Amino acid sequence: MIILTDKAVKKVKGLFEKEPDTAALRLAVKNVGCAGFSYDLKFDSNIDPKMDIKFDEKGVPMVVDKKSLLYVSGTTIDFNDSLMQGGFKFQNPIATDTCSCGSSFAT
Repeated sequence: MIILTDKAVKKVKGLFEKEPDTAALRLAVKNVGCAGFSYDLKFDSNIDPKMDIKFDEKGVPMVVDKKSLLYVSGTTIDFNDSLMQGGFKFQNPIATDTCSCGSSFAT
């Protein structure tokens, strides 16, 4: 479904320690952004078993709503800790176009 690199796993697990009441890392897609869709990555405890798919990726509990999964299935999430290009990076195999900052995409 969603792949986390080792760097992303390390970063997320470190952030989880600061969010003890969080159930999962949620990846969603919003219909905004300069390329059409935007990634939304956040911690979430509100999981709807009818609308959400919950899974484990390398020890990280993750959740994606069914609609977003259509747009992010197979996406690899990496983490870069450099000063200029730092943050989570998304490599989406179904994206046909991305914006220059990499936070939005088109299919």
